[in-house]
Amino acid sequence: MFISVEKCYLKYKDYIYIFLFSIYFFTMFLSSTALIEESIYSFGETLYKFLKYIKYITYFSFLCIIVYSYVKQNLKRVPTFLVLFFAGVSSLLTRDFQVLSFALVTIAATGISNKKFFKAYVIFSFSLLVIVLFLSSIGLIENVIYDLGSRNRNTLGFLWTTNAPMFFFFTILAVLYRYHKKLSWIELLSLWLINILLFQLTNTKFVFFLTSLSLFLEVIFSKYEDSIYKIFEKKWVKYTVCNIPGICCLFSLFSSLLFNPNSFGWQFLNSLLTNRLVNGHNAISQYGFSIFGQPIEWNGYWIGSEATDIYNYVDSSFLQIAIKDGLIIMLISIIAYMGILYWGIKKKSYWLVTITILVLILCVTEPRLINVSYNPFLIFSTVMLNNLEHADKRDKGIDNHESVN
Repeated sequence: MFISVEKCYLKYKDYIYIFLFSIYFFTMFLSSTALIEESIYSFGETLYKFLKYIKYITYFSFLCIIVYSYVKQNLKRVPTFLVLFFAGVSSLLTRDFQVLSFALVTIAATGISNKKFFKAYVIFSFSLLVIVLFLSSIGLIENVIYDLGSRNRNTLGFLWTTNAPMFFFFTILAVLYRYHKKLSWIELLSLWLINILLFQLTNTKFVFFLTSLSLFLEVIFSKYEDSIYKIFEKKWVKYTVCNIPGICCLFSLFSSLLFNPNSFGWQFLNSLLTNRLVNGHNAISQYGFSIFGQPIEWNGYWIGSEATDIYNYVDSSFLQIAIKDGLIIMLISIIAYMGILYWGIKKKSYWLVTITILVLILCVTEPRLINVSYNPFLIFSTVMLNNLEHADKRDKGIDNHESVN
């Protein structure tokens, strides 16, 4: 009987993972909306607890998938053990399950079809985003408006103004990856107009710029892909690209560490980054860097935050991970993204490489580097954990490699 169950699992492995990920994504998505805020909705706290229990069930399911793959040697045992071990240690020391949960969701994706996964992700993410925005527009989910004087910022049914454009950014990247060179100019223009609308409502400049840039690069790649590929083939370009995760990390850490409030240059850069440098500098001064992680409660501006809360939020993924989750997790994250870029170059999937670079640039100012509930491209990091020599040839798909690994 066990053999028949195993055959059934192997036959439907992709769909089982996609189903579990959809549940996980649904719970994380709703947790980013105003529906869980008890100060607005009487059922908010109850809904939050319900979603938390559902997430625990999916985490256990992902763990079962990992254990099965581990026993069957489909995973490289030492690297997988080390990632889970340090993620677990970090979660224990920070008293936050987040890092370990991201590791479970990501590692369980080893060997799945990226063609199927990204098709499902696009449909699910875009549908949920449209539903929340629609319910917010008709008043069923509260849209909190922050008055900044020159321009208002709308939360659009989410906990903070950046959530909606952030989900939209990663959904657009998933669309552009899954349907590369298949979108018409009308579809691309429509996506850009939606991006403009979200910018007008939320005033999220950098996300708007990167989303616009991704759509523009899709057009450029479609027209001049051969010429662009020749650029990527140069050795110095390959070397530079593979080191971009480390470059972004060093910039994030040292720009905040060396920030000087008395310098005009630093003040200008801090203003350009909307006070991210001074916030990062203060966080380093107060908490320092940790090796394995430390408990920190980040207080930012979102629905439900108290006026008495001391603002200490760090937006940069690299800096936030290094301070709270630990330098070991930061190193693992950098290696993971270096692995994605190296694999993309090796497979000549330069469009994936370009998208990954956009994600890394965003994460200099936003905390989405290892947050797989926003960032689905993290699953490509499992290429370094896959122990199947020909897993990437399992079937044909995008760029002639449908399998994630």
